[in-house]
Amino acid sequence: MKGPTVPTCKRKRAFLDALRKGCTVRSAAAVAGVNRTTPYDWRKNDPAFAEEWKRVEDLAVAELERRAWARALDGESDTMTIFLLKTRGPDCYKQRTRVELSGSARLDVTHSLTGEAAALLEELRRRVQAVPEPPTLEGEAEAVEGETAPDAAALKAALLANVAKDDEGED
Repeated sequence: MKGPTVPTCKRKRAFLDALRKGCTVRSAAAVAGVNRTTPYDWRKNDPAFAEEWKRVEDLAVAELERRAWARALDGESDTMTIFLLKTRGPDCYKQRTRVELSGSARLDVTHSLTGEAAALLEELRRRVQAVPEPPTLEGEAEAVEGETAPDAAALKAALLANVAKDDEGED
C-alpha cells in the first residue's frame, strides 16, 4: 500500500525552492519527488507556476552575473571579463565575422531571420542568383551556330572534337 500523497502545490514549491538553490531541473524534480518531465507539464498548464519559474531563473541569472562581475573585477578570470564585455557592450566588443563567397553555390536557409540579418540574407541571395553560370563549350558552339557566321558549323565540330579528344585522354 502506498503512503500518503503529497499535494501537488507542495511538490511545486519544493521544485521551485530546489531550482532557486541552484539545482538543475532534473535534480529539482527529484527533490520534489516527481518525474523530470512533470515540472515542464506544470509550466505549460499553470501560468502562475510558469511565471514563478521564470522569476526563479531570472534571480539565478542575476546572482551568476553578480558573481561573474566580482570575479572579473578581481582579475580572477580573463574569460569572464571578455564574456561580460561581449554581452554588456556588444556594440564595441561583439565578435564580428566576415563571409566571402566565390564560385557557384546553392543557398538553402531554413532559419527564420528578422531585421538586418534578413535584409543581409536577401541581398546575399540576390547577388548569388545574379552570378551567371559559366558557359560550356557546347553552349558556345550552339550560340555561334545560331548566328550567321559562315564557319559556325566547323567551329562546333572542332569544339566537339576537342571535347571528345579530352574525354579519351582521361582514361
